[in-house]
Amino acid sequence: MSTALGVDWAGGTWLCLEHRPHQTAPHPETYDTIRDLWDAYDDGHDIDRLCIDIPIGLPTGPNERAVDKECRSHLDRTSTVFRVPVRQALEADTPQEVNQKSREATRTDDTDGVGVQPPAYAIRNQILEVNDFIEQCTQDTTDVIYEVHPELCFTAFSKSPPQYSKTKAHGAAERIEALDTVADDAAAILGETLTAVKDNIDETAGIGIDDVLDALAAMYTAAAPEKEFWLLTSDADHTPPQRMAYRSPSELD
Repeated sequence: MSTALGVDWAGGTWLCLEHRPHQTAPHPETYDTIRDLWDAYDDGHDIDRLCIDIPIGLPTGPNERAVDKECRSHLDRTSTVFRVPVRQALEADTPQEVNQKSREATRTDDTDGVGVQPPAYAIRNQILEVNDFIEQCTQDTTDVIYEVHPELCFTAFSKSPPQYSKTKAHGAAERIEALDTVADDAAAILGETLTAVKDNIDETAGIGIDDVLDALAAMYTAAAPEKEFWLLTSDADHTPPQRMAYRSPSELD
């Protein structure tokens, strides 16, 4: 049985929500590694689509990924899309070396290069983990794993970009309203998902409400009908391809 999964790095664990069409709420699980998650679904054979909130396909030089620039063009809160670092920076040992390697790789005749933004630095190990995993797998793996950005997902659901932080009441409310366009009674689904997390996952995992919202956005994108599943900037020349999935009745302008 193939299934759709939404995956988010939730501070210290991979939170995975499995879409179950005949149940109100998804099933939550946590995994220490992406490999553990993959193995739990028969080495990926039981996965139809897996949408994950992590950059896939690293830049190799001074130019920023085109997919990130295109993603920002659809958002109002553009700072939520960080610049993805080059591999040399992600593999460096200290914060100073991380920024040094980044500046060296992004330096041009006109600029001194750029350092690594705090959000990217915070998940550098997870970015490497996912990209290393995909690069070690077959084309079949690449064909089912898609990068998503939750803010783009919410924007595509409702055709309206979020205006508030997801950690605030106003921001959570507008994201629930966006989910309502792809799910019946999103508020109830969020409540049941939070209860399922409480009942099945240890509190020490530290999963936040915003993590669950992001994972829901990824999951409902993964569960999109084929005609509502779109990609931003599919770069066929890059391995793995730099692309970002979203769900919408029509392609974003």
